[in-house]
Amino acid sequence: MAERQGAPGFGETGREYKRQAAMSKSLEQTALKNAKADKDQKTMVTSYGLKGSENSQPDEEFKGLIAACEADDRRAMIKVAKAFHTGDGLPPSRDKNWGKALYWLEKAVRTRYEVDESSSPLDDPCCKLVAMQASLYYTGGPGLAKDVKKSGELFKLAAELATKDNRGDLASEYSKQSKEAWQTLNKAVKKRK
Repeated sequence: MAERQGAPGFGETGREYKRQAAMSKSLEQTALKNAKADKDQKTMVTSYGLKGSENSQPDEEFKGLIAACEADDRRAMIKVAKAFHTGDGLPPSRDKNWGKALYWLEKAVRTRYEVDESSSPLDDPCCKLVAMQASLYYTGGPGLAKDVKKSGELFKLAAELATKDNRGDLASEYSKQSKEAWQTLNKAVKKRK
């Protein structure tokens, strides 16, 4: 029997999403297990009076997430992006950096679902990730300059992606935010004149 290509058929969707969730959980557990093994090794070195620190563990876990990102794990990219955006989940040695958040969001959008099959389109659709990028540009923040024009363009793209995904409510919301960004930009231009 020939192997099927493409999306799962009717009735297979539930099994497919469960399979994807299990794969993602397995990847996350492996990354955490590797980070814990590294921490145990550093703790052992510390107990013998050599180098290492009790506080290195959160940084090691975060480094494990970064390694997963570099291995095209879309879910890890989104976690890291959100951590750099909000500061939640960042180790003490790192600061919020919206430029880095933007980098990982862009990479997650480019990765989509072709490379990382463990991510379900229901988890973090590209339209939401692009809208998140637009929001970052709209206000600017640590490590990222405000760019209302780019924000308007990205909200428009988010609306188009939401329309393609049959997410009318999101498409309408992003379209409205795009118009607001363009209005803000036009007001700023008029003030300069």
